[in-house]
Amino acid sequence: MWLFQSGEGLSLLAALSWGAAIVCFKFVGDTMPPLALNLFKNVFGLLAIALTLLWVNGPTWPFAESDAVWLLLSSGVLGIAIADTLLFQSLNILGASRSAIIDCLYSPFTVLFSFLILDESLSLFTALGALCILAGILVAGLKSSQERLPMRRLIEGALLGVVSMALMAMGLVMAKPVIDAYPVLWTISLRMGAGTVALVLVTSLRKEWRREVRLAFTPNKVWGIALLGTFLGAYLSLIFWLAGVKATQVMTAAILNQMSTLFVVLFAAWFLGEALSLKKGVAVVLGVAGSVLALL
Repeated sequence: MWLFQSGEGLSLLAALSWGAAIVCFKFVGDTMPPLALNLFKNVFGLLAIALTLLWVNGPTWPFAESDAVWLLLSSGVLGIAIADTLLFQSLNILGASRSAIIDCLYSPFTVLFSFLILDESLSLFTALGALCILAGILVAGLKSSQERLPMRRLIEGALLGVVSMALMAMGLVMAKPVIDAYPVLWTISLRMGAGTVALVLVTSLRKEWRREVRLAFTPNKVWGIALLGTFLGAYLSLIFWLAGVKATQVMTAAILNQMSTLFVVLFAAWFLGEALSLKKGVAVVLGVAGSVLALL
């Protein structure tokens, strides 16, 4: 099946599973603070990845040069520990629909870093796709009388989202050579392991954060949704995401990942009751059009 056999198809599957995961994380965001939710996601996601790696490869560990290991560890701290925490903070402020439009910056950042660091070619269609996505973000930023958010909170949420996307893109691009050279499950395990350890160290610094983590890991009424979001976002989506990156150019995979914008907005309207306004619709169409242009 094309979806499972090509980098482009895997990238689209990553977008679908991540879009569903974001809606789950938004649902539990009021119960689990960003740091605690990110650690929850990483611990259970890492457990699922480790069990899958053990089932597929057995107790073997590929030999890797120290530079490759350090690149993956650094990528995990940037792209999982820091970027995901900022993403959840932005998500709590902006809501799933607005956050999805900000997430469209992931593609332009990845395109930029891939061009500067990996020397990947920047085609005309890729550039046009990035411009469409940026246009969608601008449209989403227009004022709406039906969905008001204080300007200070809007700017705060947007800045958190922008920094999150920049760090996520940088973490991926810097690890691309290692991702190409080593098994997907192994690279995921190292990246997620580094992100998880970093979060454990950070949350141990303050009594309030330790209390939040204890509460998050105590079974409660939202655990089912949180575990579903973890399975979709920290297991399925991560596997599809890195497998897609491994099978195609980073630029192409990243822009196709932006299809998650469409899925988040639709799922947020269906399951969270967020308004599906004309403004959001236009923004989503522009974002998806940018993703389609990347295929040409």
